[in-house]
Amino acid sequence: MLYLVNEDIRAGKVNLNDMVKISAKAVNTNSSSKMLHEGCLEDLIKIMAILSANDAAVAIAEHLAGSVDKFVARMNAKAKEVGIK
Repeated sequence: MLYLVNEDIRAGKVNLNDMVKISAKAVNTNSSSKMLHEGCLEDLIKIMAILSANDAAVAIAEHLAGSVDKFVARMNAKAKEVGIK
């Protein structure tokens, strides 16, 4: 996930200061944070990476791709592109 976030930042598609809305799906995701609220992408990345917070990962996936399913498809395509099976 962090690889694709970095790729989108470098491509100018997103910015660390982007405000990320937190959907009901993200709020209802089992997670370690349970205190997630709208915030900037950079903060959500830290929450996801440091706390392994699934709700933050869902919010980031939705922000980058529109939905978790679309983000997963993107991750799978990238894995295939770089030779990961």
